[in-house]
Amino acid sequence: VALDKGVAAVAEAEKDFLARLEKVRDAKPKDYARYEFALREAIESTEDSLELSQQDLSQRSAEIAAKEKKVKDERKATMTPAEAAERKSEEKKTETPKRKPPTLRRPGEVTLPGPTEAK
Repeated sequence: VALDKGVAAVAEAEKDFLARLEKVRDAKPKDYARYEFALREAIESTEDSLELSQQDLSQRSAEIAAKEKKVKDERKATMTPAEAAERKSEEKKTETPKRKPPTLRRPGEVTLPGPTEAK
């Protein structure tokens, strides 16, 4: 699924939203002190999100996959052999057993042979 168009639309909306938030911040209304923290957090979050949406998606997904693999490898390295064997046995238990394909037949029902040719 191509996400480029959606990400581009989100980036444009974030630019617009960021401009509106900054406009409110710069206007400094009289009750600004009440929501200054929330406004600052909203601006920072929007800036971060905009920055991430402008990065290349494939690069980001590759970085995340590499980071997850690194963490997994570090966990495996710190495990004792007994823990590793226990983890493997747990993984085997949690694997879904191979299922038979679904059928409309009732249990014990047999299929009849095909029609015979009449002479």
